[in-house]
Order: sequence, then C-alpha cells, then structure tokens
Amino acid sequence: MNGKRTDIAEVIANVIGLLLLAGIISMPFVVKCSADEEEVKTDTMVMWHKVYVPTPAETIRVIVPPIVDTVKVIQEYYTQKVYTDTVLQNDTVTLVVRDTLYQNSLGNRTVSLTFNAGRFVKTNSVGISGLVGRDEADLLAVYRHRRWQFAGGWNFVSKSPMVGVGYTLKEW
Repeated sequence: MNGKRTDIAEVIANVIGLLLLAGIISMPFVVKCSADEEEVKTDTMVMWHKVYVPTPAETIRVIVPPIVDTVKVIQEYYTQKVYTDTVLQNDTVTLVVRDTLYQNSLGNRTVSLTFNAGRFVKTNSVGISGLVGRDEADLLAVYRHRRWQFAGGWNFVSKSPMVGVGYTLKEW
C-alpha cells in the first residue's frame, strides 16, 4: 500500500508541475506584451565649470611687414572669437572645452561635461535555460515580468518536472 501511495503522490506532483509549467509558458500570451510596456530611463547630468586661464609660456616677436592694413588689424584685435572643442564624445559622456579669445589673449575658458547614463528597461522577456551537472540535466523555460522570474522545465535524469520563482534584488 505504501508503494501505491508514493506512486499517487508522484503522479499528483507531476500533474501539478506540468500545470505550473503550462501556466508559465502561456503567461506571455495572457499578459499584454507590447512595445507600450517598454520604458526608457535616462539620467543626464550637465556641468559647466570655469577653469584656470593660463598665461602665455613664451612670447615670440615676429617682423611686421612694411605694408599693413591698420583698420583690419584693429578690427581683428577687437573681435571676440569663441572656439568650441569637443574633446570626447560617445554614448555616455560628452566633454567640451570652450575658449574665448579677445584682444589677442585667452579671456575665458569653460569646460562642459555631459554624462548620459541612459538605458532601455524591458519589462517582459521569455527565454530558455539549461542546467547540466552530476545527476542533473535540466531544460527550463523562463518568463520574466519586471523583477519577477518564473521558470518551469524538465529534469531528464530524474524524469521529473521542475518549477521555480525568482525575484531580482538589484539591477545594474
């Protein structure tokens, strides 16, 4: 009689496992899985900072030509010129140096650092996983909804179903 009870318990456990597996596998079709559920999170930090303006390290005198357009030289002297140099630019960081030249000297220098740690967060996913080890050969179907993970599969060594639930504690 004890052997029959074990067989009945095993059959009941297998039926429950298969029902859970069927529920997990069919969950993506029951729960709405559309692009509307995707959300984009973007953290952007922009920082402008005035930095030290250096003095010339060396002054080199050049010979002035005999014929000079004085008006043009004076206009050029009193023209303020702003140079923008993008030192580094990629998906995450943009570094820009901006120099202002006025009256033949460096008048102002600012540095801009833009940090964009954007990422796509998908709320649903479906996957397949396998585990192989001593006395273990498993094939699992995995469904993820936000931070919850549901898995169900089959152990080929013990010839029994497997189910599991997980929760993601930290994402990075």
